[in-house]
Amino acid sequence: MTETEFSPEQVAIITGACSGIGAAVAKQLAEKGLGHITITGLTSDGLEKTKESMLSANPTVEVHVLEGDLTTEGFCEQLVKETVDKFGRLDVLISNAGWSKPGPLFMQTMGNFEKIFDVNVKPAVKLTKLCLNYLRERKGSIVITSSILGIQPCANTTFYCMSKAALDMFTRCMAAEEGQNGVRINNVNPGLTDSGFTEKSLGAVRAAKLIEGAKTLPVGRAAEPYEIANVITFLAGKRSSFMTGSCVVVDGGFTCLTPPT
Repeated sequence: MTETEFSPEQVAIITGACSGIGAAVAKQLAEKGLGHITITGLTSDGLEKTKESMLSANPTVEVHVLEGDLTTEGFCEQLVKETVDKFGRLDVLISNAGWSKPGPLFMQTMGNFEKIFDVNVKPAVKLTKLCLNYLRERKGSIVITSSILGIQPCANTTFYCMSKAALDMFTRCMAAEEGQNGVRINNVNPGLTDSGFTEKSLGAVRAAKLIEGAKTLPVGRAAEPYEIANVITFLAGKRSSFMTGSCVVVDGGFTCLTPPT
């Protein structure tokens, strides 16, 4: 008999779950039968929409909604504590929250630099540390959302590229540390995704130009959030049981056309 990918007893935490990739992951995990999921993000409206989509995919899933800012003192601790107190265990951590402020270095502020690392890197590190004991008990898994820009240099996004490269290295180092404890840690390097994140970062006009420009990719378009979520849920579940320390490129062929320099 084939073992199921996820079970109703399992518990997951998903950050950045208000929309886009995070919301798509939450829906897919519910659809695949993972029974208890905490979703967090910055807006209550976004989280409620995500919860509705999860319940429409699986009416039996138990969803805990916690609105808040991962950079606020004590919030990461609250997120893990509430989840474990409510559900009694933890099997999967999806670190998906991110922020970007593009622009050439001479126009950037050190405040932007600090915020990008505060949002993109520090919560992933802190949550990993907070969750490890629980994940060791369950031989659980962590998946981090990085970016193709952690691999491919790009002008006017230096801080963002640096933050995502840091996540790639963090993933590899933690996989080397935690393999002996049964915890798998992987990440995904998405290419351009039509998720709303680009529009928030660049504005509607520039984002629309980028999405239009994605027609030059080998696949001829930008990704949809569910396509990135397909890979994240695969890495989170039992079908990827021999994978750890992997940074999986999901970019529609972007790096085939633009080799890293």
